[in-house]
Amino acid sequence: MAELEAVGNVTSAATLQALLDRERIREVLARVARSIDRLDLELMASCYTSDAVDERHGVERPIAEFVAWVEPLLRSFASTLHQLTTQLIEVDGDVARVETYCVARHVACDGDGGPGEVWFTYLRYVDSMARDGDGRWLIRHRFCAYEPGTVNLTTLEPLPAAALGGSRDRDDPAYRRA
Repeated sequence: MAELEAVGNVTSAATLQALLDRERIREVLARVARSIDRLDLELMASCYTSDAVDERHGVERPIAEFVAWVEPLLRSFASTLHQLTTQLIEVDGDVARVETYCVARHVACDGDGGPGEVWFTYLRYVDSMARDGDGRWLIRHRFCAYEPGTVNLTTLEPLPAAALGGSRDRDDPAYRRA
């Protein structure tokens, strides 16, 4: 790509690199969603830097702790389905800030192990990402900003306002810089 020159409407190498970076970042986020819905915890961990942190409900966990915490929760469901929607990806060299909206369907197990009650989680993933030495994009810090209407998946009670993590102004975590 270095040999490409910006001439008229011809795309420059920098523009092509930016598009490739954004697509590779989208692929990482899609792999995380797949890992959750397919219970592939090895795939999940591979999408994060070794020193990554997951922050949700006011609790920060190193990625290994997060995977250990979330595994029994995910296994308690008959199924989950994470739908990633609107994304804003800001790349600055080897770091990126990403905000991804998500609607996640959760199906509880009934008393016989079959599908039971269905509910939805509404959230935004606010991710700080980094390109590693091999050129792979990985999540370095994930903040989950839950929206009103989301329930606590362990109690099925509405999340208290303090645990939601988002706001409708510039104090929202999407505006924070790492």
